Amino acid sequence: SVPGQSPLRLSGNYAFGVTGGRPKGNCKVQNGSEIMANNGRFIFKVDGTVSWTGIEYGVCTGGAINSAPNQGNGTYKLSTEGLTTIDFDPTNPGTRVIHVHMRADRQVAIGAGHRSTGDPWGAILIKTSSGQSNQTMVGDHHLVRSVQINDSQGLATHTNLGVASFVGGGTYTEKGQAHGVSPTGKTVDSVYSSKGTFRVSADGSLTAGSASRPGAVASDGSAFFWVGRTGPRVELTIGLRRAKKTRYLSRDWRVAGFG
Repeated sequence: SVPGQSPLRLSGNYAFGVTGGRPKGNCKVQNGSEIMANNGRFIFKVDGTVSWTGIEYGVCTGGAINSAPNQGNGTYKLSTEGLTTIDFDPTNPGTRVIHVHMRADRQVAIGAGHRSTGDPWGAILIKTSSGQSNQTMVGDHHLVRSVQINDSQGLATHTNLGVASFVGGGTYTEKGQAHGVSPTGKTVDSVYSSKGTFRVSADGSLTAGSASRPGAVASDGSAFFWVGRTGPRVELTIGLRRAKKTRYLSRDWRVAGFG
């Protein structure tokens, strides 16, 4: 913030989705690692504090699952460029900090793990609001998906890049390109198509298929996400509304990578 001016503040509930990996993590397997998919809510207040509730879901090498609730309180700072710094342990400043980049309208934020956080991860936050329904999602969306599987065969990864079309009755279809890497390093590229169901609650909460894939949609329908966690498989799916006529890349953009 600028000296002599009030600091920039956030207010409201933000649904979040995170996937990534943690060397060792909560696993007891020797030389093992953990993949994870977390989701929940941040509640930001104008006094500079933030609280959160959610579920941490991890899969150890070999498929052992760790799942537990996660909640706490911290502080945050928002810069004039939209960089939001969240301190999960303000009693020990700087020891548990993440940074996310907030969109100018403060409805959507993205982030990724880097040297200060230790673990590789990608995250999205979407502000939730009342008055939503399946109609919020209707239309075509550009879609990306990152999938990790950590079963007895070893770690495998998959990504999808495509277009998803949603209709108000609660169904959607997808088509696009798929890329996979097996535990042995073999790569497979293919064209894929799929279909599914979805439901948007009044507060903007999104469920894709089943309760094991929760997420959220922005109030204007411009962005959505869902987190998947089924057995040894975790995923993060993100969509941006597809426009027929748009001026792309005419300004500065914040970029986050999803491994």
